[in-house]
Amino acid sequence: MNRVSKTTELVLRNIEEFRRHSLLVVDPPDSHSVTRLRAECAGCRPAFLHRDYGVYKESLTASDDATSATFDIGFSWPPQGYDSVLIYLPKGKESLDMTLGLLAASARNDVEVYLVGTNRAGIRSSAAVLSRWLEEATKLDSARHGAMFKARCFAHETGAASPQDWEQIWSTSPRGIQLTAVSLPGVFSHGRLDAGTAYLLEHARLPASGRILDMGCGSGIVGAYAAAACPESEVEMVDTSALAIASTRRTIEANGLKNARCYASHSFGNVSGKFDLIISNPPFHSGTDTDYRPTAQFISESARYLAPGGSLQLVANRFLPYQFILRDWFSRVEVLFENRRYRVYRAMEPTQRLQGSRVQPRNRRGGAR
Repeated sequence: MNRVSKTTELVLRNIEEFRRHSLLVVDPPDSHSVTRLRAECAGCRPAFLHRDYGVYKESLTASDDATSATFDIGFSWPPQGYDSVLIYLPKGKESLDMTLGLLAASARNDVEVYLVGTNRAGIRSSAAVLSRWLEEATKLDSARHGAMFKARCFAHETGAASPQDWEQIWSTSPRGIQLTAVSLPGVFSHGRLDAGTAYLLEHARLPASGRILDMGCGSGIVGAYAAAACPESEVEMVDTSALAIASTRRTIEANGLKNARCYASHSFGNVSGKFDLIISNPPFHSGTDTDYRPTAQFISESARYLAPGGSLQLVANRFLPYQFILRDWFSRVEVLFENRRYRVYRAMEPTQRLQGSRVQPRNRRGGAR
């Protein structure tokens, strides 16, 4: 059996807390955890609220329907019969605050709330956020370099809470183009334009028309800039995060962009067709660890989705080995900008050979790796 995360191991140590209850699980970290929780709590048929599209798609089964699993950001979806909620600690206290605030506003009956997370992710300091929204917060268990808290959410009228209560709205003007960005907690660079993205916007080479793909759109500022700068283009913006999808759609709306759309996709899973530009500020963290494997996969897959003459452009921290990965897949790789911290790359002319549906990179001698 596939190994579950350390946080799910901690949950399984306390599984008796859930077996006799109707359970809603929020933000399970992986499909293995979903499978184990389904098996251990089969009698109560737990429901799952996913904010990661990749985990959502991978964990779907033939028996899933609209009452057992969904991809969303809030609690308007679940059936109002659950009496226990298990929340996997989201990234950042503000994201946790939003999650608990939305839960408290939606509860129509008394609910036991469990919060589980690792020490490195900040679970020890989360009790204060729990106590802001919920009552009787206590530590239930501590193991596997993590902890689980338990609290009580009493049914009461808190007023209608909306994710927009946690939005941050900010402005920027790359190359003189005035834009408004909207972001929610948990989205990369929430409430500001980060330095890497600023360099990408300043130095990107955009096509006058054609199709543009913003991969990992976050708040949507990169795709919004492309759509505003190239009104004859068609811009698609994708992300695996429900929070990012909601933020980007708000950014598109705020700027009145008619040539841009946003949808959920785990990498290129829901993407079709060829693009004249694929542009990204890809993440290099998995939780609290550095992990550039998803970006390496994204680079390799991009070669299949570029139209003739198209380019892949991305910004990355200078220490990351993307230049070597790009040269595995593209004949032309150039650095559009660099300083002590960042590089902006442009890659053109894919060198891949297709074998069936798999893309085979060339090594430096020209053969398949």
